[in-house]
Amino acid sequence: MGGAHQPATPGPSSLFIFSDENPIRRYTKFIIEWPPFEYAVLLTIIANCVVLALEEHLPNGDKTILAQNLEKTEAYFLGIFCVEASLKILALGFVLHRGSYLRNVWNIMDFFVVVTGIITQLPVAPDVDFRTLRAIRVLRPLKLVSGVPSLQVVLKSIIKAMAPLLQIGLLVLFAIVIFAIIGLEFYSGALHKTCYSLEDINEIVNDGDNPTPCNADNESLAPYGAYVCEYDKSTCLEKWEGPNKGITSFDNIGFAMLTVFQCITMEGWTAILYWTNDALGSTFNWIYFVPLIVLGSFFMLNLVLGVLSGEFSNERGRVERRAQYQKERARKMFNEDFTGYINWITEAEEVILHEERTTEEEKMHIMEARRRAAAKKKLKNLGKSKSTDTEEEEQDEDCGDDGFLKSKSRSAGKCADFWRAEKRFRFWIRHTVKTQWFYWFVIVLVLFNTICVAVEHYGQPNWLTSFLYYAEFVFLGLFMMEMWVKMYALGPRIYFESSFNRFDCVVISASIFEVVWSEVKGGSFGLSVLRALRLLRIFKVTKYWASLRNLVISLLNSMRSIISLLFLLFLFILIFALLGMQLFGGQFNFEEGTPPTNFNTFPIALLTVFQILTGEDWNEVMYYGIQSQGGIQKGMIYSLYFVILVLFGNYTLLNVFLAIAVDNLANAQELTAAEEEQEEEDKEKQQQNKKKEEAKKEDEEEIPDGPKPMLPYSSMFILSPTNPIRRGAHWVVNLKYFDFFIMVVICMSSVALAAEDPVDENNYRNKVLNYFDYAFTGVFTVEMLLKIVDLGILFHPGAYLRDLWNIMDAAVVICALVSFGFEIGGVKKSAGQNLSTIKSLRVLRVLRPLKTIKRVPKLKAVFDCVVNSLKNVINILIVYILFQFIFAVIAVQLFNGKFFHCTDISKNTFEDCQGWYFLYEANSLLPRITKRCWTTQSFHYDNVASAMLTLFAVQTGEGWPQVLQNSMAATYENRGPIQNFRIEMSIFYIVYFVVFPFFFVNIFVALIIITFQEQGEAELQDGEIDKNQKSCIDFTIEARPLERYMPSKRGSFKYKVWRIVVSTPFEYFIMALIVLNTLLLMMKYYNQNDLYSDILKYSNMGFTGMFSVETVLKIIAYGVKNFFKDPWNTFDFITVIGSIIDALIMEFGENTFNVGFLRLFRAARLIKLLRQGYTIRILLWTFVQSFKALPYVCLLIAMLFFIYAIIGMQVFGNIELSAEHDMNRHNNFRSFIQALMLLFRCATGESWPNIMLACLKAKCDKDAGKPPNEECGSTLAYAYFVSFIFFCSFLMLNLFVAVIMDNFDYLTRDSSILGAHHLDEFVRIWAEYDPNATGKIHYTEMYDMLKNMDPPLGFGNKCPNRLAYKKLIRMNMPLDDEGKVNFTTTLFALIRENLNIKMRPAGEMDQADEELRETITHIWPLQAKKMLDFLVPRNDVLNIGKLTVGKIYAGLIIIENWKTTQFGKIAPKRPPKASLFNCLMDVAAGLGPGSRTGSLSHEAPAPDGHPEDMHTIANLARRSSTRRSFKNNKKVLELEEGASRHPSMESLEEGKLQPPHAYQNGHQGRSSSLRRTPSPRRRHYGGYHHDIGFSDTVNNVVEIVKHEHQRHGRAHHRAPHHYHPHAGKEWRAPYPTTSLSLPSRSPSPPHHTYVWASIGGDRDRDRDREWREWRERSWEREGARRGRGRQLPPTPTKPSTLQVKQHPPFTRISHSPSHLSLRHTVREPLEPLHDEYEYGREVERLIHRDYRSRERRSRGYDVERGGRAYEAPLSYEAALALGRGGGRALPSPAPAPRLPNGYKPRARHSDSDEDDWC
Repeated sequence: MGGAHQPATPGPSSLFIFSDENPIRRYTKFIIEWPPFEYAVLLTIIANCVVLALEEHLPNGDKTILAQNLEKTEAYFLGIFCVEASLKILALGFVLHRGSYLRNVWNIMDFFVVVTGIITQLPVAPDVDFRTLRAIRVLRPLKLVSGVPSLQVVLKSIIKAMAPLLQIGLLVLFAIVIFAIIGLEFYSGALHKTCYSLEDINEIVNDGDNPTPCNADNESLAPYGAYVCEYDKSTCLEKWEGPNKGITSFDNIGFAMLTVFQCITMEGWTAILYWTNDALGSTFNWIYFVPLIVLGSFFMLNLVLGVLSGEFSNERGRVERRAQYQKERARKMFNEDFTGYINWITEAEEVILHEERTTEEEKMHIMEARRRAAAKKKLKNLGKSKSTDTEEEEQDEDCGDDGFLKSKSRSAGKCADFWRAEKRFRFWIRHTVKTQWFYWFVIVLVLFNTICVAVEHYGQPNWLTSFLYYAEFVFLGLFMMEMWVKMYALGPRIYFESSFNRFDCVVISASIFEVVWSEVKGGSFGLSVLRALRLLRIFKVTKYWASLRNLVISLLNSMRSIISLLFLLFLFILIFALLGMQLFGGQFNFEEGTPPTNFNTFPIALLTVFQILTGEDWNEVMYYGIQSQGGIQKGMIYSLYFVILVLFGNYTLLNVFLAIAVDNLANAQELTAAEEEQEEEDKEKQQQNKKKEEAKKEDEEEIPDGPKPMLPYSSMFILSPTNPIRRGAHWVVNLKYFDFFIMVVICMSSVALAAEDPVDENNYRNKVLNYFDYAFTGVFTVEMLLKIVDLGILFHPGAYLRDLWNIMDAAVVICALVSFGFEIGGVKKSAGQNLSTIKSLRVLRVLRPLKTIKRVPKLKAVFDCVVNSLKNVINILIVYILFQFIFAVIAVQLFNGKFFHCTDISKNTFEDCQGWYFLYEANSLLPRITKRCWTTQSFHYDNVASAMLTLFAVQTGEGWPQVLQNSMAATYENRGPIQNFRIEMSIFYIVYFVVFPFFFVNIFVALIIITFQEQGEAELQDGEIDKNQKSCIDFTIEARPLERYMPSKRGSFKYKVWRIVVSTPFEYFIMALIVLNTLLLMMKYYNQNDLYSDILKYSNMGFTGMFSVETVLKIIAYGVKNFFKDPWNTFDFITVIGSIIDALIMEFGENTFNVGFLRLFRAARLIKLLRQGYTIRILLWTFVQSFKALPYVCLLIAMLFFIYAIIGMQVFGNIELSAEHDMNRHNNFRSFIQALMLLFRCATGESWPNIMLACLKAKCDKDAGKPPNEECGSTLAYAYFVSFIFFCSFLMLNLFVAVIMDNFDYLTRDSSILGAHHLDEFVRIWAEYDPNATGKIHYTEMYDMLKNMDPPLGFGNKCPNRLAYKKLIRMNMPLDDEGKVNFTTTLFALIRENLNIKMRPAGEMDQADEELRETITHIWPLQAKKMLDFLVPRNDVLNIGKLTVGKIYAGLIIIENWKTTQFGKIAPKRPPKASLFNCLMDVAAGLGPGSRTGSLSHEAPAPDGHPEDMHTIANLARRSSTRRSFKNNKKVLELEEGASRHPSMESLEEGKLQPPHAYQNGHQGRSSSLRRTPSPRRRHYGGYHHDIGFSDTVNNVVEIVKHEHQRHGRAHHRAPHHYHPHAGKEWRAPYPTTSLSLPSRSPSPPHHTYVWASIGGDRDRDRDREWREWRERSWEREGARRGRGRQLPPTPTKPSTLQVKQHPPFTRISHSPSHLSLRHTVREPLEPLHDEYEYGREVERLIHRDYRSRERRSRGYDVERGGRAYEAPLSYEAALALGRGGGRALPSPAPAPRLPNGYKPRARHSDSDEDDWC
């Protein structure tokens, strides 16, 4: 099927048969393009989905009658789809040409579905049921999506985010692999031992409800924390399949990766932790799991969020801009037409009005119409500006309903008085409605109504019920009255303009409907609660109203995005539910029964998928799925379904909600900010002055340069400032080490708190600690007293209690003292109560660590950020609580009293649920006798308070499936549950989830993120630099040049080793080894046979050996000292030593000590892989950056944990532990470490509600010494856990998110903006030019380096030279005496130029520099002292008499400009032009005074100049030519075939290069930096001049160029000038232009040498011929052109020197990050080299060099292979001779040749010369 060859007909034929003109094909085309066809197909798809959804799946493939009937429809659907597919194939062709059927993704999907469908219908159908694939077609409705813009935004932002998400995905995968390998090493086979009963050796003894892994039978053998079987009842044997039927294990790499992924999603990770604790002991176990959660969950997965929100806001911005533009355009067009029309009408009206025959009445009519139009317009404008606020002051003037004519006619009638009275009455009512008291009256009514709704609860007395019943009617009546009154007063139209009124109207109508419904049918929906929303009106009174209103507006605007996202989410759930039904329907049948989460029917399947989306217990469903498909042998592949569902649903789609929220909040805050600015501009000015004064005062207070001055008030009315006692106290408090000492005491007291034993209060340790506590309290008391003496107590500014921190201190100290008083007083009488009071007083000691916050400024900043975000959160919190309240009230109406159940499930009422019953257990023969209890579920809705608690638990997503099951099973009040009694109740939860977890919680997160970002930016506002600029400057201040090492003696053994070690092949070899080693580590599995184990063991030794060899070689090459300078090398060394010890111990060692951790080193090698990829490097770099930002956030989180852990120990520490409930041996408050682990578990949300319930009422521990009937635990648990979850998940962990998003914003930012993550490349590339890390390189090398760095950091080699010069002039770094620039200065100048940090016109630059110096000193006070002069050089380094980069390049540009205008007017063949050239140089160097001022001016400054005329550029060039040490020029040179080597030019001695020519004066060999316009690198083309004049040479070559350009036309714009991406090599085709006269744009400085190109065969002859014709033609024109003023021809191509190629195409290395640059033309064949890091060459070989004579050159001297001829620029005659001699100098632009590795280089475009490039 399909046409491979397209026939000559206009369109390709379809299926080789039907041409374009064929009638059949024309008709099919018409049909498939006919809109109803598309809709018919969509309807069929939807019908098919409905059919799939209606099926009910029964166990063992049984089918209901309905299902059997539905199956018959299968053939029809298949038929329809077949017809559709064949029509499309006929119309479009099958696959082989553009636009054919299979070229479309949707069609591929359809085709696949149809084919699989046909296969299932065949008589010999395979077992697999392909009908599932039909579910994929549900995606088809997505095709309609393209029409809905908001859906496009959501989809596009998800698709756009895919690229960065993929990078992050790889990183996550990498982390999973590393952790899986470590898990494989440590836990492989660990979970297979469990306790078997001694009576029946095949029976497992449970611990609690489930079996648990064990370690040994004997306490003494087992490590600490491991589980030991009770030796008299059971024994520990290794024959168990493992927990979760063996699915959760680390037995091979697949299981390990699945388990690690499950931990990263934070579901069920604690169970795994506890099992491994039981199996291996708990001492070191947490070291594996805690970093896994922190890195995996908090870090990696939050990155996803950062990326998505960035992409979303970008995409939305894009769409909005586009829409805005379209709208503007349409409006403009309409306005033009409309105004034209209106003008025309008005003209006509004017004419009519002025005509005499027009009657009065007609005139009136026209005027009336005009007035009405004006009124309408006014209304319209008012409507526009009206907000969601309530009745604004509507236009009181009655422009109204009765127009002029009506009023006239009306007054004529007899009811005139009545209408007037009515109008007055209406005005009075309107006035009343708007008064303040009416407003508050309504608010109070709403409040009472809300209270009435809220007091309803289970078991309320009858009088309350009847009271509420009547109250409902009263309130309804009142509200209806209010509505009607308003409607009458304002008129319906104005009434409905306010959105609040519309809302009221809807709520009241709903309430009326509800009242009627409950009278007729009974039962209530709780809709009346919505009136509570009217409480929101109170906000009008508060100042938050504006910001809240903006938030609401912004949310309404994004409603579209949200709805489209919900639509996507629904489609997603639908598809996965159908898929799940096909895969798992009817399969979840286990001995324990069918679990409530299954895929048997469509509604339940939808709920199951929704539950997995919320991420709750998805692992449980996965275990069921795997078991149902044949357990771990066959079913593991099905885990993919669940993993994909979690990844795409939970991590991608749900994070888009957050993305939308962040975006909206940002919008809302911009709106609010804009409004506030407008209002407060006047106030602000006054306030700012005040603020500044205050700030100055504060600064004076805060920055104690000397000792703080004493407050000028008397302290406590007694002690004056001169009082010696007070002065002494002041002196002590302000001692340097006083604060430090207090900090130490705080830390010690915190440690003492953590060390207490919470169970047995009277043990010895606690007594000792108690004495310590006396001492600490003493210190704090003394501190408090001293401060009070110094500062005074309260009554004057700056007094002790005026500071919140001091109040806290005082409270803590006083409480401690009071409790000591009680103890010492020995209160024995009512010991019980007093003990608890004392205890609670002493718990306050926990707050001591908070005292440190004040003393660490950065910590205080983070703390302030949290406090500020709390302030911001408060107004949302109120709305949040209100919504929570509304949902709670609705839930009470729905489920009040319906959550009761009997422990004996056969009984359904309280009356039946009496007495005892038999309970049969799995392993026992006899049943147990148990009492029946009638209880409620632990989470229920019997009153509003417990309903809010339940909903809070649901909202954190923990345990909500259980609550959902209970709600769906709820029947009637006081009746027991029936499973899935009312499935529709799940809608309540789905709506709740969408409103709360998906949305409100995300707004919280978004608020914190935005506040955090604002805080960060607020610090910088004074400094006038933004965050990105700050981070870049931060980097610059810290950055130091890297050192690259190379052995000094060439030819030594060390040197040879070094060459091997640094070569690319070696790098790749090691990489390959690491990858193989990783694969080897992944191959291990549990129960592998001995041979396999041995193979793995010896392979591992082999790898260890190879890595050891690598390390040894590196140490030989670098020397020990240099080897350890690179942290990666140190890392390698440690891993190698570790691996060797590990291998030795495996071979010989009896395990004398536990060396398990050595196995870590095997996995550690993997980390080396991360050095390679550029994007991964940037990701990692940013990771490290965000880690640097995190310490203070972590400290704050640590404090929170510390405080809660100590409180938990004091309050819940003595609860008895039992395996049955959640306070057990793994999970308790017995010690500080245990408490921390428990809190960490809660923070990740692992079933915290159960822990909270376990802490409410519990038995006491035996050791606690409590009377037997007394209960431990307390109702404090509610407040304790809820507040902890709130602080932790909402605030703290979101700070994590905020920090990450802050640092990773570059992932979605425009990549052309320079960011700190780019700067690392600068350091790396600098090292290639300055291997010894001197921190200086020559300015010409600097130019080369910048050209070789890709933008946004460097200039990139596409940058035109002139533009590069202009940038350098603005950068203007000073040069030292050797013409070198400094590392820091260059980096900072680059950043400054790039990010435009205080860059101004030249005249103002000095001023800008000064300001920048101040800013830097202000923001980095410490670093500025050392670095300031490097960052912003002082003026005296830049001004008169000092050379700077700016001056040199300004000179170059001036000469460039001068040449383009003057050069051609000078007659040829005159006496030497040297003097002119010298003159030029002097002009360039004599750039007038001022640092950057006038550096680009074209006029040459006055000749009288300065005495420092020696600073001509010529002199500079001479000076820079003095011989340099060879060391600084180690450079890499690589040639494609015989790579050869030449020295850097600085190392050439000047004299040796000068041939004995008549005039060298202005431009001897080294001074060429001026003439070589295009770039100041390659300094050796100048020393050979011929008798022909300088300008003539230029002229001639320019002529050639022009001619060539005209001949080859546009073809030259694609120069064969190419990049070899792999090695970063660049191949240049020679082109005839000259750099003397043209601003070359070559990617790097051109060589002024002619290079031979000998290319064999016909092409050779062609080129020869072409060259000859071309030469002759240009010769003919030569005379004609000489006279005219020279205009510059456009540059035909990139490389702009006249170059003659020779045998091997000469390549340069451009800077791909790992390559160094080749900077000088090579002159002599040297030995071939293969590695990149070789630098330098012996100078001697270059100096003794014989220059090839011109005769040899004109004979077309062929250079030996790999060799180079070194030539001077040719005169025209020389070029002619060359042409005759057949050395093909200028090959015509032939197709670019392939490079040796088969890569065909890309052509580059050059820009035309006419543009100015800046």
